[in-house]
Amino acid sequence: MDENDNVLVDVRNADLYFREVPSKPHSRAVGRITRLIGRFDDNNGSLLKDDSDGEVLLYGRTVLNPDASFTPNHRGRPRRRANRNNRDIPFPSLVVEVGLSEDMYSLHSLAGMYFHQYTDIQLYLAVKLWKKDRHDTWHGLIFLYERDDNEVGRGANAPTTVLSFGTVAISDERNDLWTSNWGLTHPILHFVDANGNATLFRVSTASLYNGNPNAPANMPANLDLDLQDLQQSIEAVMY
Repeated sequence: MDENDNVLVDVRNADLYFREVPSKPHSRAVGRITRLIGRFDDNNGSLLKDDSDGEVLLYGRTVLNPDASFTPNHRGRPRRRANRNNRDIPFPSLVVEVGLSEDMYSLHSLAGMYFHQYTDIQLYLAVKLWKKDRHDTWHGLIFLYERDDNEVGRGANAPTTVLSFGTVAISDERNDLWTSNWGLTHPILHFVDANGNATLFRVSTASLYNGNPNAPANMPANLDLDLQDLQQSIEAVMY
């Protein structure tokens, strides 16, 4: 995907939804996340199929086009036959969405759709970017939802991990709004604190490789995304 691609469109419960205008920051963020996950996978046996070329997920009256997705090799069939492109193939374990023109409410609402009872998607990784302000700085949020079939909403009500990662921390107004909307017990932290110490953004490998019977016994418990790397990559093309 690049900035010359078409406008991204979903069908959400039979309603057409124009959700993202392609841009350099959007494609750079998607590409960098894909490479960081791919690099980890290459170092641990190359057990994932990268669907960043535009896989379509279909169930009922909903058609979703994630920016990227990853499916473990040899993953079992979906919970419903022929519920995805009318083919009996597994759903991915992880889907990725990046929003620049797409707003936070849209990105958040996708969690409930990806964790629908007809899918067995385990992880939804979302990134929200805001364009540069008059100080030539920009804000970014990265947040991870994890499926929980024992929880009302299957874990879609709030992310389990959320960090600010732009060139500056998100504004107090945005922090207060989403801390409240998600019911978080503490403010959203910037990934680097005042002393320069970085907080790791961890993705469970048990969920990432869910359904693969051949995952090695010595697989690390978490994939740690390098947010400094991601920030610098986006900064090069942000406007």
